Amino acid sequence: MISTAALVLTVGVVGVVLALQPSEPVDAATSTPPPAVEPTPAETAEPEPAFELIVPDALGGSLVGGETVALSGTALDEVVTVTVGGQAVDATITEGSIEFAAPRSERYTAGPVDVTFADASGQTLATASYDYRVTTPVDQQMEYAFKHWQDYNLADWNTFNPSGGDCMNFVSQTLFARGWQMTDNWFSYNGGTDFSSAWVYVPTFDSWLRSEAPNGVEYIPYEQRDRLTVGDIVVFDFNYNGTPDHIQIVSAVEIVDGQTTIKMVGHNRDSDYRDLDETLTVDHPGGLAWFYSVPSV
Repeated sequence: MISTAALVLTVGVVGVVLALQPSEPVDAATSTPPPAVEPTPAETAEPEPAFELIVPDALGGSLVGGETVALSGTALDEVVTVTVGGQAVDATITEGSIEFAAPRSERYTAGPVDVTFADASGQTLATASYDYRVTTPVDQQMEYAFKHWQDYNLADWNTFNPSGGDCMNFVSQTLFARGWQMTDNWFSYNGGTDFSSAWVYVPTFDSWLRSEAPNGVEYIPYEQRDRLTVGDIVVFDFNYNGTPDHIQIVSAVEIVDGQTTIKMVGHNRDSDYRDLDETLTVDHPGGLAWFYSVPSV
């Protein structure tokens, strides 16, 4: 008979005793539970900064443009494109800033235009307003030129198209609007009925500029066209005979594929953004051009 308290097993000479002790009952009321394990809190991710663009109350500049616009905020690197009055601009964009040079007013007119900031999908993230103002003599010149390149100011200056062309008369008008004062050599009175040759005739005007350099103008050869700025003067010799026969005003200077592109405003042919290179290669192959830089003050 095997006892429930102990089991004795004899193997050969050596006795091996296996003792089975009866189990002690466990009092659940007096036992000590193991310490509770606190759950590890989940790491909380930092929230992404919200997009915010801070725009000054007075944002604006001259019709010719060129002013640096610097804006600040947060998450601004979401912006991919910036347009001013519908014109895309090259902007330097970081998480906290956007900086760009204001473009010219496309039609050289004063007033506010929309500035749009968009992401890669084209969605508008923010808008602002840029106020173009007439603040410089060049602004005055270009505002006048774009108002009257097609709509002739006959009441004040007449037209000389019936007698050979109005290109010089128009350029003189823009320079007068810029602030040039009439002289004994360059004038037009009584609604364009009393005028000097230099006011209406390109060869005389060109000769006057070369000999007297009025208002600080500087002759610039064609090879230095990169020096031109808006409001400067372009003189042509289409017939390659040494006598100038056409004149216009620079309306835009742009860098396209590393090359300087010159646009012009004027009469005969009436135009606002006539291309200089096309004029000399397509319209008048073999023609010549030279320039006069007009100081901004």
